Order: sequence, then C-alpha cells, then structure tokens
Amino acid sequence: MRRHITTALATCTLALGLHGAAVAVTDGPTCKAECAPRIDEQCRSLQGKAQKKCRRKLVRACKATDPVVACTTTDDMTRALADRLLHVEAAADDGADAFDLTLCAAGSFLRDATSGAWSVRILDGALVLELDVDRAATQRLAVQRNAAGTIRLDGRRAVAEDEGGACSNQPARPRPGDDDPAPGQGSGEPASDDVSAALGDKILTVSSDSFFSSGTIVQTQEMGLCASGSFHLVVTTVTSTTIGDFSDTVDSEDVFDGTWSVRQIDGVQTLELVTGEPEPRRFVVEVVNGQILLDGKAPDVSPNTACGSSAGGQPGQPGDGNGGQGDDPVAQLAATLTNQVVVLEESNAGFGTQTTSFALCGSGRYLLDFETSAAPGRVREEIGNWSIRLEQDQPVLVLAADDGGGEVFAITTDAQDNILLNGLLAQPGSADAIAAICPGL
Repeated sequence: MRRHITTALATCTLALGLHGAAVAVTDGPTCKAECAPRIDEQCRSLQGKAQKKCRRKLVRACKATDPVVACTTTDDMTRALADRLLHVEAAADDGADAFDLTLCAAGSFLRDATSGAWSVRILDGALVLELDVDRAATQRLAVQRNAAGTIRLDGRRAVAEDEGGACSNQPARPRPGDDDPAPGQGSGEPASDDVSAALGDKILTVSSDSFFSSGTIVQTQEMGLCASGSFHLVVTTVTSTTIGDFSDTVDSEDVFDGTWSVRQIDGVQTLELVTGEPEPRRFVVEVVNGQILLDGKAPDVSPNTACGSSAGGQPGQPGDGNGGQGDDPVAQLAATLTNQVVVLEESNAGFGTQTTSFALCGSGRYLLDFETSAAPGRVREEIGNWSIRLEQDQPVLVLAADDGGGEVFAITTDAQDNILLNGLLAQPGSADAIAAICPGL
C-alpha cells in the first residue's frame, strides 16, 4: 500500500499558534484517554506501523471533533440504538424520502414493510449500521452520534424515541455476520459468471459521505477490475472541518493491488477485494437490466483500458511462453500458486537450515510453518489470508496473518523460469497436504 497525504490549510493566521495550524476542538491527552476503547477495538489486530497509523487516525479525528463523534465503539452505539424508533429526515441533496426505523435489542429491525437483523460494525474505519434484510440485499448506513445524543444516518438527522412496544413480538435474531466465514473463505459456491463478466475490465467508482458537528468526510473508492481477476484500488478520503472563520481540509490517498471475485455469502452475491488488509473489502453486488449496483447504489462505470490481454500483456513476466506477451501478471501468478504447497530453505551460520512451508489455499487462506535445524521439534505456525499484488511494478506475495503479523515475498524467476521468493527457490511440497489442510482454515 502506498499513501500520499496533502493538507490544504486556511489562509488566515491564528492569534495564538503557528500560521495555518488546524484548530483543535479536543486536546490530545483527553482524546487518547477517551478513545482508548475504540482504539483497542479497531486497532488491536494490527501491529507495528499499521497499528500506530490506526491509533493516530482516531486521535486526530477526535481532536478535530470530540470523543463521542470520533471514538464511539460498536457496543456503545448498539446500546444507544437498541429498542429505539428512529425518525430519519429526508435527504436534502438527492431527495431520498424520510423513513422510520425500529431497532430492537433482540437483534430485529422494522422499516416500513421490511424486516431483518441489524448490527453496528466498523467498516473502512467508520461505524456503519448494517441491516440484513430478509430475502434482499444487505443495507449499510453510516451512523454517527454526538455528545448531545443526536444520531445521524448517512448524514441525515434521526430523531430517536422509545420503540413503543413494537419490539415485544419480535424474535431474537443473530447479528448479521455472526455466521460469516473467516476472511477470504467465502461461504458457498462462486456466484453467477454473468455478474463477474459484467464487472470484468471495468472501473467502478463509488462515493460515500458522513457528517460531524464541524465538517464532513467524503470517501471515494475507484476500483479498476480486470477480467483476469486482478484489481487496482484507489481510496481517496477528504476530511473538511470548519469552525467559525477557520477551515481545514485533509486529503489522503491509499492504493491497493490484489485479486477480486464474486461469491455467494449468506445467499447474497458479494464482490470481494482481497487487499492484504486484515479483512477483505466487500460490496453487495447486483446487475439489474444491465445496470451494476454496489450496496444498492449505482457506481460510475467506465472501461478499464489498463488490463492486460493476450494481444498485449506486460512483457517479461513468468510463464509467457510467447515472447513476453502474457496475461495480467498478478492473475497469472495467483493461478500458478493457488492450491500449492511451497517450501523455502535457507542456510545461515549459527542457525542451521531454516525451512518455511506454506499451503496457499484456493479460498484465499494460508497455513505457514517455520522451523530451524538449530531448534529441532519447535515449529512456529501462522494462519491468515494470502494475495498477490504489484508494489512499484514488482509482483509480491503478501501473507496477512490473523494476528496482525505476516510476510511479504518479492516474486522473481531464475534463468529456468523457476519462481523465486525473496531470492529463494520456491520448491513444491506435497500436493496431498492441500486437501488435508485447506478445508479447516
């Protein structure tokens, strides 16, 4: 992942402080203390720089607003919404009608003629209210609450009151996602080839916005999908804060490369992007009369001319066989390594022979074993998600461990077109191990 940040500051000078400095609404020590539960919930699975980045982002948002807006946990928001009737106002920008939404503590919700199960989740660093509608696509609404208790859904003010007995006859329901598969596994057979064909070699752009007491957050995701199974994702986030005569705008850009697929998850067709993050990015996907819908909204769609093809792929990639005019290298390498056991051996003075073995499952999960002859019988085991992506035009194998750790291997080839990982020969392991290992991951 590459990150680029630019900051546009106000042109005025503050009476106290540096020229162009942002106005802090909440002091740093207060934010660090008040945001500790949300930081633990959102960042604990990460390690090293990723964890520090996650923690800084929450504290920075708190300093620009307040701890309730920036750092409410999913449990706190769930308690605030349970057994409440929300009167959600009409949207001023797109003309969406007002509606009433009843959220029952037992896990059920009622909205007009629809019902289902509800939960609060963290998605892309923000709280979302997820409505798992019976016999329909899951809906996700950005949810925020300020210190005064005011609730907003997708930026629209929601007046809350007691549910008034509507929940008394509602059954207890499992929260959406309680039975979800492990990240990257999916839960069922791949979805219709027609949906995958509709998405292939397309650029889909979706935007979302949320509001807080002194500004807005607008996020745009531009995903370039290749029919070969690779993608290039650019996520742009613009946070604008206005307090009196002062304003501050922060633009951030995250770039990901990986593999995509369309799968059936809980009976719903889902576009899944394996980015190397702790969890894949997922969108409910529909194709209605030729129109693509992601999470119920129509994205901007344009042709993806950056995808490789048999007539003009990226030269010099492994497995060409025809002068370097091969398919997309990410998809090509993924196909080569999927459902394979790879063994790496390295000799070091004082440590003996170090052996790293990993099974790369077709589900996107992996199991890694590491042992050294200097400590016979001691094996380090690691489980997580694997993907292949490009980093500065270099294909890499990314192992993202469930505990937040992981490995990154640069993929090259030798003169005989054998695959090398970090310069070590990738030796084939036992093919029978895949059938024994992968179903349990």
